[in-house]
Amino acid sequence: MQGVKRGVSCERSGFLANCPAAPHICRENKISRNSLLLTNYLKIPHFVWRAWLAGLLVAACNGNLTKDPRPVLRFNLHAGLTSLDPAQAGNESNVWMCQQLFSTLVGSDSLGQLAPDAAHDWRLSPDGLQYTFHVRRDLYFHPHPCFGPGNTRRLTSRDFAFSFHRVCQPATGSPGLWVFRNTLLGAADYHAGKADTIAGIYCPDDSTLVLRLAQPFPPFLQLLAMPYAAAVPAEAVAWYGKEFRRHPVGTGPFCFFRWEEGRLLVLHAYTRYHQPGLPRVSALAVSFIPSKLGAFSALLERRIDFIDGIDPSYQDALLDDQGLLAPEYRSRLRLYTGPQLTVEYVGLHTADPGSPLQDVRVRRALAYATDRAGLARHLLRNTVRPALRGFVPPGLGICDSFLQMTRALPYDPARARQLLAAAGYPGGRGLPVLQFLTTASHAQAASYLQQGWTAAGFRVEISVEDAAALRQQVRTGSARLWRASWVADYADPENFLALFYSPNHPPAGSNNTRYYNSRFDALYHQYLKEPRPEERCALAARLDSMVAADCPAVPLYYYNIWRTALPRVEGLPQSSMNLNLPLKYVRVHR
Repeated sequence: MQGVKRGVSCERSGFLANCPAAPHICRENKISRNSLLLTNYLKIPHFVWRAWLAGLLVAACNGNLTKDPRPVLRFNLHAGLTSLDPAQAGNESNVWMCQQLFSTLVGSDSLGQLAPDAAHDWRLSPDGLQYTFHVRRDLYFHPHPCFGPGNTRRLTSRDFAFSFHRVCQPATGSPGLWVFRNTLLGAADYHAGKADTIAGIYCPDDSTLVLRLAQPFPPFLQLLAMPYAAAVPAEAVAWYGKEFRRHPVGTGPFCFFRWEEGRLLVLHAYTRYHQPGLPRVSALAVSFIPSKLGAFSALLERRIDFIDGIDPSYQDALLDDQGLLAPEYRSRLRLYTGPQLTVEYVGLHTADPGSPLQDVRVRRALAYATDRAGLARHLLRNTVRPALRGFVPPGLGICDSFLQMTRALPYDPARARQLLAAAGYPGGRGLPVLQFLTTASHAQAASYLQQGWTAAGFRVEISVEDAAALRQQVRTGSARLWRASWVADYADPENFLALFYSPNHPPAGSNNTRYYNSRFDALYHQYLKEPRPEERCALAARLDSMVAADCPAVPLYYYNIWRTALPRVEGLPQSSMNLNLPLKYVRVHR
């Protein structure tokens, strides 16, 4: 164990010395006294200490689990798990598990809509720059000896101040740094070592948190629902040091019990959770079967209760031609599906000197030669929806009614040939060969697209690349044509439209197409400053229409969320954000 030493107050010990929010928390909660407790426990033989600590945590977290009448929810994470520290929630598995263990100021309900979590209410200043949150007074951290004799304490606003500073510290190496550095006043200076604290964070008292932005950013609440913005206790971070990733302590609906990396994770329901009646199961038992076919077999054998996603290895057996459950599975399984905020697309380098893709007519010709509906129907068995509207996928609530008016260029090979001729390439003559970069898992789809493009006059060769190599070529600008996908980090059109804002050219951002349109940039600025939801949606639709017309990217299809469960499972989350999986709402019948 690291982080707490005999006779050293936490103000002077490693990690906390670098966080200006930490000393106040330490003094208030007397972490230094815990260092003496820890020293005494270390005199006990290690195996006895571990057994005692495990017993203490289980008893305090969930009383006697054997007497809990609620069943256990069992599921699989095929992609594995690398950390239970919310500051390291940089992949889907980490995000899902941190959501169960920690609380954020705002969270989501069972339908994926924003809802109060650790903050019971908040207000935004008229200038759109300052948020004031009022933190609930009935949230307590999961029991742990780091809190002293009481084994817990109340969550306060200062825990959020500490946690936000921690994410912004270079030593933390958090992939969520962008959440605060790009939004909070002074966060960039703090990260760069130019300031001792983040100017935009202020705690008037232990139940009030004031956050001031560098500029208006209406999706900010969406960012605060991400695990990067979860509250962690300074005491536990000091207690475990780098090993906090394996020993999380939070205030979420489930608390940590056991993790055998690559084999098993068990979380127990937290009986002191602040929402009455939640969670609805006694525990979560997570397996790590790497094969999706293996996980599907485990589901059929009733060894797990649900699986996420759908894989070609069993897709044809599970689904009929309409994308519904095949007859032989209708009595054994339940299928949950709906829009997912993910778009698959073809990226085009719009600023490569000498490339024909600089000409919007050539880009539009490529879009007209792309048979999205055929790709979804013939290759993907209608498990996806062809991208017949703009780049921004459906699943964004009130914005959908505005965004659905955007139309992608339809499949029209004759129109594609006309545009190529108008651009000086009749019948494709004079066009250079374009290398289409893709990965092995998408090679079949690439061949399907190549046929349509060739028929229109394009000369396209497929280059199958390792995923890391493909990303590198795209970021450095050496790729002209490539397959990509974008998964929403938060449920707002801005998360997709930012890919076409010119200041986001690499390495500053993810505008990998190097698209530049001064009218788009000006409207994007207006969009960011607009606080009224419907007006913002209307502006988003105009921006999406610009992208559809200029074709810096050709959207192929929108993903669906697919979850397959045993009939005994009820209430699986139905959010278009696949990263959002609040399992506290799930009920399992015996």
